[in-house]
Amino acid sequence: YADITDDTQFANYQDIPVINKLNTFRQNLPKDPRRIQDLPLNWEQSFTILMELKKRVDNDFNYLTRGNGKTERVKRRKKDKARDMQRLLAFALLVIVPPIRCRSLAELEFGRTIKCGLKDNSGFQPRSLLSDISLARFYYDMKANDYKTGKVYGDYFVELPNKQFEDGSCFYDYLNRWFFEGYRDSLLSHQQVHQRMFVKPK
Repeated sequence: YADITDDTQFANYQDIPVINKLNTFRQNLPKDPRRIQDLPLNWEQSFTILMELKKRVDNDFNYLTRGNGKTERVKRRKKDKARDMQRLLAFALLVIVPPIRCRSLAELEFGRTIKCGLKDNSGFQPRSLLSDISLARFYYDMKANDYKTGKVYGDYFVELPNKQFEDGSCFYDYLNRWFFEGYRDSLLSHQQVHQRMFVKPK
């Protein structure tokens, strides 16, 4: 509606009839909304799910039982592992990273709203310009128009934590594989080109 309203004449989209009807509907709703008494998932359950998703990504083989009863080990395709990795990263960004709204999460763009490099007193240096890429960190970099409350809070720049897991691997290991080892690209359909972090599965 931002493209069709005349904000020089009408405040809060009041020249859009359906908006006026929705506002009236909202005003007539009960004033005491239903409250969620119990969290759908607690921290321990969320982390358990995260570890199960990680286990799927780390699994390099499928085990198939043939008609003769013998079990055959088959190496998993990169594309299959990439689907699991996308689920892992989406969930990890909700569990181990400062939360953002679902829409902002879905619209993350590599190189714009999620970046890899190093920020110091001289500014931000992208990963490609670092002499030692092991120093690179991941950051959310959102301008005021990139998220819903941006007009109130302004630019949002925060480093993503590099959670270390019990097996010695880190959250960044999976982000690096996703962006720099072709896992994300393997899910792009033919001739599809975009910089969104997440690729819609076919």
